[in-house]
Amino acid sequence: MLTIMRGAVAVLSMEPDDLSARLDTLCSAPGFIGAVVHRALDDPGKTLTYMRWSDANAAMMALGGADGPDAASFVLIEATNVRLATAPNDHEGAMTLKDDGTVALIVLMELEPTRSAELLDELNTATDSLLPAFGAVLGVTFHRSLDGIHVIEYLQAESAEGMKAVQEQPDIKEHESRVQQIARSLHPDLYRVERIVGAS
Repeated sequence: MLTIMRGAVAVLSMEPDDLSARLDTLCSAPGFIGAVVHRALDDPGKTLTYMRWSDANAAMMALGGADGPDAASFVLIEATNVRLATAPNDHEGAMTLKDDGTVALIVLMELEPTRSAELLDELNTATDSLLPAFGAVLGVTFHRSLDGIHVIEYLQAESAEGMKAVQEQPDIKEHESRVQQIARSLHPDLYRVERIVGAS
């Protein structure tokens, strides 16, 4: 299992087969805390790796830096809020990722850096009001990339069916419409945790 808490530094990689194959090497790098490899439910060839690091410098050194061969495939992020369904208004929670059959809706949003605070405000306001109403959602975290260009929403749910039912709710569709007015692009995908790797 891997825990996400506010202020946690992580790397999100969308070039997984290449990167997940390197996890056995990366897990011994200084500052590596752990990683979760996710596989998309609608496209089994697509994976996404979430790696926790002690700090941004350790992540950049291990991955070859901003000009390294993997630079285009990863986003360096920091958790800004972590909320659990059991305490939705507590922004300081900790969410545990496990390979126990839960699914994750991971939404990668690209935007102008000057609008990241506005987007996070919309996400937090909607979560405060909507999260308690949807029992299928176990928790949600928001991350902002260190360059301000990306915001990532990570929703953990009991099942794909439960998450899809939540996405069809009128209140959620209104929220998504507001997000689309702020972000340049949104890339949502449903994933299942495939494996968890700890530091060695």
